[in-house]
Amino acid sequence: MDAVAADASTDDVATDSAMDAAVDARLDAATQDSRAADAASDTRGPPVFPTTIRHLSVAIRTGNEVNAGGGDDPNPELELCLNATRCFPLDVPAVDDFRRGEMDVFHFTAVGLPRSEVDRIEIRHRAGTDAVHPACVQVQFDGEPVHCRDGIDAWLGNGAGEARSWRDPRPLTETCTTCFASRITHGPLVGAVGPDTARVLVRTDSTRAVSLDVQPMGGGASRRIGPLYADPDDDFTVVFDVDGLSPRTEYTASAVLGGARVGRVARFRTAPRVGVATRFQMGFGSCANDTNFPVQPIFGEIDSRDLDLFIFAGDNHYGNTRNLQAHWWRYRNAMDMPARAAMLAHTSVLATWDDHDYCGNNTDRSCDAKETVLRAFSDYWANPSYGLPMTPGVFFKTSYGDVDFFVIDDRYYRENETTGDSILGSEQATWLFQALRRSTATFRVIVSGSTFSRGAGETWWHYPERQRLFDVIRNDNIGGVVFLAGDIHRSHFRWIHRTHYDIPELVSSGLAVHEEGTCPGPDAVEPDARQVACTQEAPTFMQLDFDTTAMDPSILARIVDGAGRTVHQMTIRRSQLR
Repeated sequence: MDAVAADASTDDVATDSAMDAAVDARLDAATQDSRAADAASDTRGPPVFPTTIRHLSVAIRTGNEVNAGGGDDPNPELELCLNATRCFPLDVPAVDDFRRGEMDVFHFTAVGLPRSEVDRIEIRHRAGTDAVHPACVQVQFDGEPVHCRDGIDAWLGNGAGEARSWRDPRPLTETCTTCFASRITHGPLVGAVGPDTARVLVRTDSTRAVSLDVQPMGGGASRRIGPLYADPDDDFTVVFDVDGLSPRTEYTASAVLGGARVGRVARFRTAPRVGVATRFQMGFGSCANDTNFPVQPIFGEIDSRDLDLFIFAGDNHYGNTRNLQAHWWRYRNAMDMPARAAMLAHTSVLATWDDHDYCGNNTDRSCDAKETVLRAFSDYWANPSYGLPMTPGVFFKTSYGDVDFFVIDDRYYRENETTGDSILGSEQATWLFQALRRSTATFRVIVSGSTFSRGAGETWWHYPERQRLFDVIRNDNIGGVVFLAGDIHRSHFRWIHRTHYDIPELVSSGLAVHEEGTCPGPDAVEPDARQVACTQEAPTFMQLDFDTTAMDPSILARIVDGAGRTVHQMTIRRSQLR
């Protein structure tokens, strides 16, 4: 909607056009590569399981009695043995294993054990003192379910009435179907939606042929997509790419196993056509601390509002770990929370990360496990794409009618804030600046885990790249920019002072953590921002009601608590952002 600066030369315009075309091509390639990767891993035919075990997976459900919980134990107390000499320690670092009534999953790669040498399924208790009741044990070789035993009546430990080991008298026998409540353990979970597309994530308990049935809610023919075959290398998650849908239409999605629908029924609403003026409601939030707040009822309130879109703006769990299996555990645990699982099944959800669901508090590009952490993140979030073909990361652009969202990665390429210049890295920064220039949307919404204004936490304030972003917005007359952020365990409305126009910064933090007394007082003065409202008394999320059909398009922003009360609200008009 906004023209390029009037004094730009013909050469500048030509250069920008060429760069825009290059950016378009890279964005298209990113999406195609992401979906091609899914196709390569998920749409192959029925797997052929090798005779030598490469990948061993073990799922254990503990009894509902009091179990000790293993914590981050460097010497795990339980191990699974497949013969007299090959045993595997049952412990996920940075995770409290074997709590009461819990499902724990353990993966082992490069096992190299011939199936012919497996002569037992035995769980041994080492020298520790904590008693554990493994009520159900399930084993997969390279994803294939080969053993399931439920109703185990054995306490393992070294106390009175406890045994040091339990051995199934019939190894590699399936007397149950699964130790989970369902063979579909998680999902369907709705990810990115477009005018005629949707991405839907499903997790199975093992490598099974799973399909997806999609049907208009108002009636109409059901479409079956698949089957796909989940792989243990992805913790048994698959993403269905659904196309051929109609804009602004409600659909249901059901997982299908063995010809029968299994698990919950998800529902979603497709987006308006790109560029079309529209009204819609979205929510966003950050800091869903699953360590100290294992039950997160605020998601019930979010779910009740029937939002079109929700964006997780980072710290979506508090694993603070570099361990792949610990991240998988955190995502399974978070999606087991009833209110959160229901919201994820009823709302299109996108996500970026911040430090706690990246590598740990205040971590940056120096994290030696960032590729591993990105792998876990992409296994559990059905974003439209991930980064660029040669630039991995959690960043992408998506449109909802005539609103563009630029969801960025503020961790993977972030330099040390005291010595570095970049929070995005050169490739991501170039992508963002050029995509902003090309956008013709009424509102351009930039989503970051870290805040843009000076204040608490790690902010863009420390990086010269912030000024580069402001310069691009000013020099190219890019109107309608709005910042969304998280991280600081309070929620606020601010206006960041700029010479062209003040930019609204909306911060929503946290969904399941808050720190009372952290809001600046009324006399506090920030050098570049004016605070309109702030709250830290309770967990909150933010709801944004977009109306781009009006003569002066607007966003009504509301900070909402878990009881559904609007704590603060503010209206942003397009005429203010030009």
